[in-house]
Amino acid sequence: MLPVVFLDNDADYTRLLTARFQRVAQNAGISFSIVLCASKAEQVLSYASKHPDGNLYFLDIELQDVINGLAVAQQLHVIDPRGHIVFVSAYEHYIWEAMHAHVFDYLLKPLTDEAISACLQGVMKDRQEKPAFSRRLVVKSGERTLLLHQEEIIYLQVNGSYLTAVVTKGGPCKWYGRLQQIAPLLDERLFVQINRNCLVGIRYVQEIDTGESTCLLGNGEKLKISRRRAVQLKKIFTDLVKE
Repeated sequence: MLPVVFLDNDADYTRLLTARFQRVAQNAGISFSIVLCASKAEQVLSYASKHPDGNLYFLDIELQDVINGLAVAQQLHVIDPRGHIVFVSAYEHYIWEAMHAHVFDYLLKPLTDEAISACLQGVMKDRQEKPAFSRRLVVKSGERTLLLHQEEIIYLQVNGSYLTAVVTKGGPCKWYGRLQQIAPLLDERLFVQINRNCLVGIRYVQEIDTGESTCLLGNGEKLKISRRRAVQLKKIFTDLVKE
């Protein structure tokens, strides 16, 4: 069952919207559960922190709050990396920013049943093609055996004879190995190499500075990019925008 979260300032509109989504989903044969209807960004972020279960988030952009839906989406990518984010807005001029926020879809108000159905079916298809936690890394760190979910790895970096994985939950994980050994085990859709010693999770890249040859990640860290890799990374983001 697909867990769904709604965020909108207008509680009356949210009630109507959830009822409509339930009807459309039922007609399409899609089973989902509305786990939260929120009017404040902090409610959604708090829920996601406690339940990072690959939720489907429908977010309004213009919120009467300290942050808008775009900022909420950026935080959700880090908190719930397996989640799908869809913006629901009456304004077209946010579409470009939305694409840079790497959301799954952008629905314009007033919504049509066709648009809702296509969105839900698209999410279900994506979940089936890229099932949650379908690929894990099993690594030996001293006396410990670590299971790392690829979707939660922000970046992997080699330092001397050791690899370090910085992840969304908990501290860094370190073990003996080489980048060439781990790279073939990774889902190439999720990672890109930014220099000879580092692979980053594509979804966690927030900004590319070609002047400084750095990329800003969702956890606030800045990493160096080689000039050749910078071109590759820019192309990946261009392709994401086109999609």
